[in-house]
Amino acid sequence: MRGRQSARRCGHRQGLKVLDIGSGAGNFSFLLADAVGGQGGSVAGVGHDPVVIASARAEARRQGRENAQFAHADLRSAFHDCDYDAVADRWSWLTCHGPTACCAA
Repeated sequence: MRGRQSARRCGHRQGLKVLDIGSGAGNFSFLLADAVGGQGGSVAGVGHDPVVIASARAEARRQGRENAQFAHADLRSAFHDCDYDAVADRWSWLTCHGPTACCAA
């Protein structure tokens, strides 16, 4: 329940395009996708572990989620050429080596 509450409290609403950095297996991304789902809303999850990202993609396909996509990317490059209304981050700062460098990207 905390994840759904977090998505709502963060102001994620229908139609937003959200970048979820450090998305892992997609659990929070899926909650965000539910929150923004209508009116063209979508979530792009990025993470550094290709195996985990592949798992998130497979789960999105299994659930039929068209508004949640996942990509293997370095957090330092995830923000280049992006067009998002919001950025979500649930865990990545705990594992980011050099958080200042990640923010500066």
